[in-house]
Amino acid sequence: MKKNFVNKLVSVIAAAGIAGSLLAGCGNNTQPAGTSNQPASDVQAGADAQTDDGSAAADTAAEIKGTITVAVACAMAGLVAGCITSTGLASKLITIIVSISGGRPLIALFLTMLCCIVLGMGVPTTANYCIMAATCAPILMSPQIGIPRVCAHFFVFYFGIVADITPPVALAAYAGSAIAKAPPMKTAFNATRLAIAAFVVPYILAFSPQMLFEFAE
Repeated sequence: MKKNFVNKLVSVIAAAGIAGSLLAGCGNNTQPAGTSNQPASDVQAGADAQTDDGSAAADTAAEIKGTITVAVACAMAGLVAGCITSTGLASKLITIIVSISGGRPLIALFLTMLCCIVLGMGVPTTANYCIMAATCAPILMSPQIGIPRVCAHFFVFYFGIVADITPPVALAAYAGSAIAKAPPMKTAFNATRLAIAAFVVPYILAFSPQMLFEFAE
């Protein structure tokens, strides 16, 4: 009886020791949540790869967004140019400005500047040039006015962009007024006043084509 009791006691102690050893081993191998058995270099490499994938995806999204923006601008420019051509507005503008100016380049340039500022209001850069080239550049290149082609395109595109700081639709000035918390129209007039020299430069280039590397043949 006593012998059986001792044997059972030894068996229990042995089982307890084995269980304790197993629990100790499991405790040593247990890692906090979110970790792995991989070396630190492998983990860092995986993190770098994920970062590179995220950067590539962001770059792709930015490229797609830029492409869509240019495509929409070109489409709108095509619509405007098509409407102007189909309605005959371009030829009417040429006839009206040439007749009012009487063939005098300075007056024709001033009237064309007004047309460019009106037509370029709120129009993106790419679409702006397409519209200016289709409507206003032929006015200056007409035989009665005689402005060289490069100078004419530069003149109309320049004032088409200047429309962004010219009231009543001065988008760039309005954006600046929103940042500065200033009155929009007052900001637009101040922008026009500060950029008054910019309104003179295209006239100089129109009468001095050599400055645009446009030499007479």
